[in-house]
Amino acid sequence: MNTFAAASRPSMASLVIRWAALLAVCILIFSFSSANAEVSSEQSGTVVEVVEEVVFDDFKGLDAAQAAEAEDILTIAVRKLAHFSVYALLGFTAFFAFVQMGSSGTRYIFAVIFSLAYACTDEFHQTFVDGRAGMLMDILIDTAGAMTGALIPMAVVAKREKRHRKLQKILQKEKREKLLEEIRAEQEAENDK
Repeated sequence: MNTFAAASRPSMASLVIRWAALLAVCILIFSFSSANAEVSSEQSGTVVEVVEEVVFDDFKGLDAAQAAEAEDILTIAVRKLAHFSVYALLGFTAFFAFVQMGSSGTRYIFAVIFSLAYACTDEFHQTFVDGRAGMLMDILIDTAGAMTGALIPMAVVAKREKRHRKLQKILQKEKREKLLEEIRAEQEAENDK
């Protein structure tokens, strides 16, 4: 058994918070997916307008056709970045919710598989929403986001686990050396008799 995992078992309150955070992200994604095409377009349209104002002041100098094409590209980018970001959050929270699954690598795999499964059900859910469709590309983007989101805490936890294993080896070596010293001292005491 992983001694580091056993030594750092979370409390029941911590587990409840971790799973509540994961559930909250799932509900957030479900609510975004439940919005019909018109509402979804309004949401992303608002973000696109802000990005146009803040980042792309040059839009104002474009003719109507160029501005429409640029806005279409920006809209797609905003929508796909939203998919990536919210699933990065899902992967991040799933990694922490699966704390009892063992090593950081195992937790990462469970977080990504959970997020992939949720992305599939989410896209299926969208096929029942007015004006929406499930898209394989969105599942891929969602999974890439989840992989990225789970990778960040995995790297931190893996580094902690490695440091802990190194410390355990040092302590075991010191314990062995101390035991050998005690045996030698006992042998010398017997030889002196």
